[in-house]
Amino acid sequence: RLPRKLNQKVPEDAQYIVLKCLEKNADRRYVNARALAADIGRFLNGEPLEARPQPKIRSLAIAAIQNRRRLIAVGVGVAVIVIVAALTRLLLAPRDATPIVEHGRKALSEGALDLAERDFREAIALDKHHARAHLYLGLCMGRAGIQPQSNDRQKVDEAMSLTAQAWRLDPKLRAECHAQVATFNYWQKQHEYEARELEKAVELMPDNAKYRERLAMAYWRAGAQTHSPNYYKKAVAEFQSMISLDPTYPKVREYIKQLQENFLTQQSKPNNTSLATRGRR
Repeated sequence: RLPRKLNQKVPEDAQYIVLKCLEKNADRRYVNARALAADIGRFLNGEPLEARPQPKIRSLAIAAIQNRRRLIAVGVGVAVIVIVAALTRLLLAPRDATPIVEHGRKALSEGALDLAERDFREAIALDKHHARAHLYLGLCMGRAGIQPQSNDRQKVDEAMSLTAQAWRLDPKLRAECHAQVATFNYWQKQHEYEARELEKAVELMPDNAKYRERLAMAYWRAGAQTHSPNYYKKAVAEFQSMISLDPTYPKVREYIKQLQENFLTQQSKPNNTSLATRGRR
């Protein structure tokens, strides 16, 4: 224990002499009794002690001993701050919204629109930048708004807005967003607009056979709706491009044959629109 801790009246120089005598490292002690006597003499005469500064670590150790209580309090405070900061970060850190989005997507595929909507909104609350959460919520709201029993224009507008937001959050989803808007138009039987959106999707992803198939069917439906042979021609051209992408793609040649025989010959039958109205989502 420091002498000054036992008795504050002990002069600092006297404490220095005592501590120097008690150094564990012999190299830091007085070299002999004469050197000790010399420092004692200087102390008694009020003169500066031997010019031999204490090592920095030793000075810090002495300061730590002298301020032990204060340091303990500071240490406890720092520990509390670190623990609180770690817990706060753990509690406030955004959870991964992707599993919730996938759960909502499954519910949507099963027709559970309310459950899907709740999942997608929860995912957006966790991560407002999750593009697919916006995209799928848009699909959910579109399906809910366009149902014959609801016909809710406000939900359709929200669906369009959410789809556009998904595109802004992740430009890589642009083609998928156009395809989704095409789906909204398909549900509303606006087949010319459906075809226009799918044209944009195909332009962005020309090797996507599924988008091309949907575009060809949209042309077919637009032709049946407007009685325009140009749409039928576009449908044939799109089906032919699909063959170049995948010669084994199902039913493409059958569709081309039906279009040519029923709509693009002199014996056209304008009322034969069974396949066009059936379509494939």
